[in-house]
Amino acid sequence: MLLVAVTTALALARPPLAPPDEATRALEAALQRSRPALRAAALDLAPSGNDAALAAAIVPALSDPDEEVRKAALAALGRSTAPNALDALLERARAGAAELRAHPRELATLLHALGRHADPRSLPALASDALHSLEPEPLRARILALGRIRARESVDALVALARALPFAEEQQVLHEVRLALAVLTGETPGRTVAGMARWWSEQRATFVVPAELPTLPPALARRWRAAWDTPAVP
Repeated sequence: MLLVAVTTALALARPPLAPPDEATRALEAALQRSRPALRAAALDLAPSGNDAALAAAIVPALSDPDEEVRKAALAALGRSTAPNALDALLERARAGAAELRAHPRELATLLHALGRHADPRSLPALASDALHSLEPEPLRARILALGRIRARESVDALVALARALPFAEEQQVLHEVRLALAVLTGETPGRTVAGMARWWSEQRATFVVPAELPTLPPALARRWRAAWDTPAVP
């Protein structure tokens, strides 16, 4: 069994040595294994890239009975650049919202995966209360995912979300709100949600969200890179 797991992992981990259809077949075989840990490991090793067939092979794992496998499938679809990967994530957000709210860590993984795509099509899901949770992990993931979509509507959703939070939860995610706002606008207006909201209400009518990530203070830039596992710009 160990040999099978290692062979499968190698097939998935080295996409340059294996044609895309071979990686897909290896993943499909691995997802038939009886042990959840092996299924999750295969998904963790699924190569990223624009491979629609591989993304399609991942989708059935979103309904796996094991939460760790479902989380691994969500993360794998977040790494994929295939259009059907985002489609699958959005469908999971639409059809599985109630179930996801009962599994905060799985919900956080979905929100993070949507953020990785940084696609405006995700904005309605991220702005909707259907995926709202006051649990710290999904709440932080939702805030940071909004920061990845460079649109004025993202700032609207971010400020509205922050203003609606109870005081205790607001304090837990204040740093993430400030970080996401800085990423979207290049500004760090105040250290309270009330101050940020006031600034946005004054600027909103004429403000244009920069098309590219603005230069951030070093501490914020480090936190943003850490949130998305992105390297520093030389």
